[in-house]
Amino acid sequence: VLFRSVTWVGLPSAHAAPNVKSAHDAADVAEATELVELARRRFKEGQFEVAAKLFRRCFELTGKPAMLFNVARAHEEAGQKALAIQAFRDYLAVSTDAAGREEARAHIECCRTQSPAQPTLCLAKPRAAARAARTLPAPRLHRVPPGPLAGDC
Repeated sequence: VLFRSVTWVGLPSAHAAPNVKSAHDAADVAEATELVELARRRFKEGQFEVAAKLFRRCFELTGKPAMLFNVARAHEEAGQKALAIQAFRDYLAVSTDAAGREEARAHIECCRTQSPAQPTLCLAKPRAAARAARTLPAPRLHRVPPGPLAGDC
């Protein structure tokens, strides 16, 4: 199960996209922490539509683009290619992470080229294509870790 990793900070960086909400409110951070953990569990259980909604809510609370990537991954796993493509596009609109943007584009292309009845096979293929297209190290993808959002989420 792969997720985008983000570093949790109180205020957006100077490179943050416009309209990205900062996560400075303690109540929002607490709620987001719970939602990320719940979304991760639902994703692992195969409840992808529920996970997508929870990750979306986490994005609304935090403004962290990685949450939109996770929304897209959940839709992708659910076989909801149109929703996955839109969520990846939403991610592209707010993310400044070059490696993540490249991977999102690869996922979009993979979802677009598959027939609607075909199961989504975008998991490994875009990563391999993205790695082959650049000389930088592959992006670090891992599960959303448990615990407070003081570190990565």
